[in-house]
Amino acid sequence: MADAITDVFTSDEKQLARLKAWFFSENVRINEEKEALEREKARMNRENELFEKKLEILKKELYKLANDKKALEQERIRISRMKEQAKAERMNVGTRTGTTTFFRGVGSELALKKRYKDLLKIYHPDNMCGDTDTIQRINQEYTYLKKRYCD
Repeated sequence: MADAITDVFTSDEKQLARLKAWFFSENVRINEEKEALEREKARMNRENELFEKKLEILKKELYKLANDKKALEQERIRISRMKEQAKAERMNVGTRTGTTTFFRGVGSELALKKRYKDLLKIYHPDNMCGDTDTIQRINQEYTYLKKRYCD
């Protein structure tokens, strides 16, 4: 009977030793997985911080772009108004200088020179229908417009 009790204790001790070994290996595996999860958590935190920084940079740049777009639109409107004003001035140049407008509709320096040559051919005093006063007014208006186009 003693042998049977010893056999029971030995089998219980063997089973207990196997259970201890299994618990030990499970404990080691759980600790390794825990460390892996901690490393993954730290990596995710770093990625999240980096993402937040990138998002902040993108927000700032988007704000700058919106401001630049608004400034560009205002500049475009200002230039458009200046062009309209310059066009109106070109159309009214004769009335401001006190002369008749010989160069009405001229929009560039090249067109101005061409019109001036044509007017000289028509109104030159040596021609039959030429007039000195008219040539002087043409010259005044041409000088004024030439300064405007060259500046």
